[in-house]
Amino acid sequence: MIEVRTDFPFLGTRDYIHGTSILDAFLDAAERLPGAAVMVKRLKLQRTATSNGRLVLGHEARADRELDAANATFVATVDGALCHGFFAEDGSPVRRREHVSYAVSDARAKAFGGMCRIAPANRKDLVRATIEANKRFHELTVGGSEPAVVRFGYLENWAVPPADTAFSGTLEAKNLITRKTGNGVLTINRLTYTALAGAPTSLMVCFEIAPAVKEHA
Repeated sequence: MIEVRTDFPFLGTRDYIHGTSILDAFLDAAERLPGAAVMVKRLKLQRTATSNGRLVLGHEARADRELDAANATFVATVDGALCHGFFAEDGSPVRRREHVSYAVSDARAKAFGGMCRIAPANRKDLVRATIEANKRFHELTVGGSEPAVVRFGYLENWAVPPADTAFSGTLEAKNLITRKTGNGVLTINRLTYTALAGAPTSLMVCFEIAPAVKEHA
C-alpha cells in the first residue's frame, strides 16, 4: 500500500484543489506499484477539496466509510491487477499557487462535444489539456448568457500513457449523454486523441453544469 501526504497547489486563481491535480497524484502513486501498464477504471470527484490531506492507493479493497468520506476515489488496474485509492483532505493548508497555461487551441463546439488542437509537453499537460478542452466545449455550447459552474465529475476507462508523453494533435469529444438534473445539466463525453505513435486513445469524462458565478473546472 502507498500512502502520501499531499502537497497540492492551487492552480491559477482557483481556491480549491483541481481535479487534474488529484488525478496526477493518483497516477504517480500507481506507477510506484509493481507493474507498468496503468488503466484508470474511474476517478470520481465526490466533493470539492480546499486543503491538503492523505492519499492512499493499494491492491487492498478500501473500507466503505473511508470511500464515502473521501473527496475523491480512484480505481485502476496496474498490469491487470486491480487497485483502489482515495484522497481525503484534513485541513492541512495549501502553501503554493501554480500558474497554469493550457496546451489547447482552435476549439470548436457543438452540443457539448467538439474538436480542438492540443500540444501537451508531458502527461501532466495532457491531463490538464483534456479536461480544459472539455470545459471549453461546454462553455462554448452554453454561451455567455448565463454564468455557470462547469464541474469535472469523473473520468473513466483511460489507458494511461508514460509520464514523458509529448505530441501535437487533435482531440475530439463526442457527447454521449446529456441529462437535466435538479440544478442544471449532466453530460458524459467520449474524448479521443492520437499521440505521435500508436492508435487513437479514448476516455470517458462526466461534467456537471449548474447556474453560478464561480468556475469549478
